Amino acid sequence: MPRRIVYIFLCLFGIFLFSHLMIYQLLQDEEETSTEGFNPDAVAILLWWTPFMPQERNKTCEKCKCLLTADRKYLAHPHLKAVLFYGSSVDPDDMPPRGSAVWGLFHEESPRNVPLLSHAATLSLFNYSSTFSRHSNLPLTLQFLPSLHLLTSKRFFKTNQEKQNFRSSLGLVMYLQSDCSTPNNRDSYVAELMKYVQVDSYGACLNNRNISIDLKEPLETMMSDSLMELVSQYKFSIAIENAICDDYITEKLWRPLIVGSVPLYIGSPSVKDWLPNSGTVILPVDFKSPEELSKHLLYLDSNEDAYNNYLTHKLEGTVTNLLLKESFIPLWPDDSLGVIDDFECLMCQKIHSSNSEQSIVSTAHYDCPQPTSILSGKHNASNWWHSDYTRSACEATAFRDFIISKNNIHDKFSSNYKSIENC
Repeated sequence: MPRRIVYIFLCLFGIFLFSHLMIYQLLQDEEETSTEGFNPDAVAILLWWTPFMPQERNKTCEKCKCLLTADRKYLAHPHLKAVLFYGSSVDPDDMPPRGSAVWGLFHEESPRNVPLLSHAATLSLFNYSSTFSRHSNLPLTLQFLPSLHLLTSKRFFKTNQEKQNFRSSLGLVMYLQSDCSTPNNRDSYVAELMKYVQVDSYGACLNNRNISIDLKEPLETMMSDSLMELVSQYKFSIAIENAICDDYITEKLWRPLIVGSVPLYIGSPSVKDWLPNSGTVILPVDFKSPEELSKHLLYLDSNEDAYNNYLTHKLEGTVTNLLLKESFIPLWPDDSLGVIDDFECLMCQKIHSSNSEQSIVSTAHYDCPQPTSILSGKHNASNWWHSDYTRSACEATAFRDFIISKNNIHDKFSSNYKSIENC
């Protein structure tokens, strides 16, 4: 019993310590953020419309000073200069009138979260963005790559022979996916590939292998040591993104690259721009069919030199891609709010800029065309994501017009635009 009491005490103390550490980090970032002297009449106001960063803070970014708040009472304040939105929390029925303030969009996720943001009409409401695209004002393209060093590290790396030894109990290819309803019909491609090579599927989709309990929470384990060790035992790993957008690259690519399992990558059309070296992934789109891809995989399985050509970042310990090396910065350092600080400072500096010409966010900042089936290469009308995209394109134009003409903060898009039912 005393041991249990001690355990409970340690847990409570840990929660207490963690909460206070987070508060400390919020108040001690390198941009000199504080709540002292909170005076909305003295500085420019930046309002987080979506409750992303709720604390009211003074922020100094080089020579610029701003007040950050999530209190909507400041929407009508004469010193309001910018309204900030977190993309995944954008609610069409809960938006302010467009007004004259600068609008900034922070949106690191794929278009599945908010389909309206896939279209030029909606994007044009914003002046600046931070998205996964290299063309945004604050690119998050490499947000899922923890460090460049991991690409050459051999911590989890297995040689070709070591992987071959695992083949007595493992397949040639690994697939780990628990989201089985995707815009690109990813499972249909994998199911076809399974006809020709052994694919071990650990997730809920096409499952044929059990996964340990400690790996069943994808958000908590996506880069865990246990999962990295499992992936490293396979020669090939299927890496298919949830959405096909330029520069949208997630842990699905970086995880196998980090451990030295060759990715079979379907996702960002611009992925070659971000690889550590030329020829470090296999692109199924380069093959006429899953059957043709399987022939190449079987060839590599029996030809060690050809297989090792995909692993130069591990075997030679080099990253030759200058764009990758020059673009990489740690987006989430341990001692600050990371890229959130950067985005807030970007907006603070933009509203203080002497350049009076405001930019407009375009689809280059969020380039996600209508999804097609990976297997057929065509639009799949039976996939509800296809109709959802078509409908959201129609809604986006109505939404833009509604926001521009909106005067009352309480007006709801769904109530005022019944015509969208015809989209």
